[in-house]
Amino acid sequence: MKTTLLMTSVRSRSQRTNVGSRYLSAKLATRFIVARIAALYLVLWIGGLRAI
Repeated sequence: MKTTLLMTSVRSRSQRTNVGSRYLSAKLATRFIVARIAALYLVLWIGGLRAI
């Protein structure tokens, strides 16, 4: 019930939420990429410490 109410409210202001959702997805994508790069760097750093 709550989800349908949310969907109708989103649909009523579709243009603004469309931009908002696009921004949110871009933000999530960048955060995901940053997290993966950080994880890769951490793995490489730990590997480097083990090598030394």
